[in-house]
Amino acid sequence: MASETRRPTGDSNVFGFTLGPPTGAPYYVKVDEEVADDITTYLQNPSTNGYAFFTFSAFTVPTSAVVNSLTMWHRSTKNGATANHIATAVVVASTVYHTIDSGGSIGAKLVWETSSFAYVLNPKTNTSWLPEDVNGGSANPLNCIGVWSNEGNPDVYCTQIYAVVDYTEYVSTSGEAALFFEPPVDSHYMRGHYRGGFRGM
Repeated sequence: MASETRRPTGDSNVFGFTLGPPTGAPYYVKVDEEVADDITTYLQNPSTNGYAFFTFSAFTVPTSAVVNSLTMWHRSTKNGATANHIATAVVVASTVYHTIDSGGSIGAKLVWETSSFAYVLNPKTNTSWLPEDVNGGSANPLNCIGVWSNEGNPDVYCTQIYAVVDYTEYVSTSGEAALFFEPPVDSHYMRGHYRGGFRGM
């Protein structure tokens, strides 16, 4: 199995989140580092609801591959003792989908936690991802990657966001057509929730 990783390369649509240090736009530079720098650069959500979506360099998954999953990752914390929440989100075919990550409910104050969610299915079609979906060339493409928060009291901080596509490429060694196998569909992985139309793309 092979994989490709992509990090934010530009701002798409940000609401509710503000810029942490160092001050000044753009937003994506606060969350694009390969090695998390935690409190050095981050986005902050001081409001009750917010989202931050970013563009990224296109994936280049071979057209002969079977996509096993798209996994979204973020590293976040909070500035307070009471409960709070932040989780990954994606935009597919101009529609926003968000998740309840395994670590979505942030634990201790100012303790950075890395959380993820595996989209085994394309949330727009509820079927397996196609290479052209993640590469951006289909009718139901992955447009943006990001995070959302539905509770900004205490403030939520996010320092890192990235996406990983895992895929398997079947290559024929006998001169015959390669065989392709559909990955098993396990519905408990698909817990993304529709968040309505997306603007600003």
